[in-house]
Amino acid sequence: MFEYFADVSVWNLITFGVLVIVLGKYGWKPIIHSLDARIAKIKEDIDLAKRNRQEADQVLAEQKKLLSDARSEAAIIVGKAKTDGTVRKDEIVEKARKEAQSIIAKAMEEAESAKSRAMDDLKNEMGLLSLQIAGQVIGKTLSPKDHEDLVLQALSQYKSQN
Repeated sequence: MFEYFADVSVWNLITFGVLVIVLGKYGWKPIIHSLDARIAKIKEDIDLAKRNRQEADQVLAEQKKLLSDARSEAAIIVGKAKTDGTVRKDEIVEKARKEAQSIIAKAMEEAESAKSRAMDDLKNEMGLLSLQIAGQVIGKTLSPKDHEDLVLQALSQYKSQN
């Protein structure tokens, strides 16, 4: 079944020993060196990933702050615009009210002026009519000089009575 051959075993041990010595001298150092380099590269990549993650978190926090500031500023601008709009509306309403009052006052002045002119015209017409009536009653036509003398005489009589 199983035979033991001592000479083969010795040669296997010698071959294994030579293999270990050759690998130890020429193979293990490059293999270990490449494994150490790979470990260092992996550690470096992990550190770089951690730094990138921290930077990304910092940038995200800054962006959130900027967004919050922008929203606050937008709210302030909208509030100011509403306030300015209200103030402008009030100014326009006040200006319109003043213009309306000015137009009404001007219309009242014009109406009063027209009334005064109408009254003056009416007085002149009444004066002319009274001259014509007085002329017909007296029987002669009064000249403006006669009319003035008659008015002055009437006024002096009125003043002397009062």
